[in-house]
Amino acid sequence: MKKSHKDPEGYYAVSAVVAVILTITIHYFFLSNFNIHSTLHVSIGIGIFFLLSAMLSSILSRFW
Repeated sequence: MKKSHKDPEGYYAVSAVVAVILTITIHYFFLSNFNIHSTLHVSIGIGIFFLLSAMLSSILSRFW
């Protein structure tokens, strides 16, 4: 029987979920009061998500 080993790239899912939660929180508390076009809201949110997921995945790759 083959030994089961830990998925070496499983931290991508964890960093994505945490990045989504942080992006929603940041947007709700800091950006939702700005009166700007909805396309800018979406663009800023996607940018925040990409930055957070990149930072978190690089941090989690060291500890995973």
